Amino acid sequence: MAFLDTATSLYWLVPCSSKIEKYENIVEQKQKNNKPTDSIKIIKIQDKKTVLLFQDMFPISANFIKEQYVRGGQTVCIADPKVVADLEKTAKKIKNLLKRGVCFTPMQPNIHAIEILMLEEK
Repeated sequence: MAFLDTATSLYWLVPCSSKIEKYENIVEQKQKNNKPTDSIKIIKIQDKKTVLLFQDMFPISANFIKEQYVRGGQTVCIADPKVVADLEKTAKKIKNLLKRGVCFTPMQPNIHAIEILMLEEK
């Protein structure tokens, strides 16, 4: 999943995972501890559960995007505009938190360094 940052013209890529059970457990633990869970979203894309890891999203230049993601011979997309709007809202929120230095995971990408490199590439 990718979202355009109009301020920089960079795309923010949101990694996906098929490890549904792992992330359902993580979300459940966060909920039990009254912690926010919006950095991980589990949604259905083309009738298949997929985990979107907003916590690991990173900026990238359009030069590095070759084609759309294809699964089973079909381009993967989210057709429901309400779902897309909700995901974009989450992406903006998490991007702002990341830019303020909030750390969601120990192996989180260094988005500041990546953004500088991508802007230099342009």
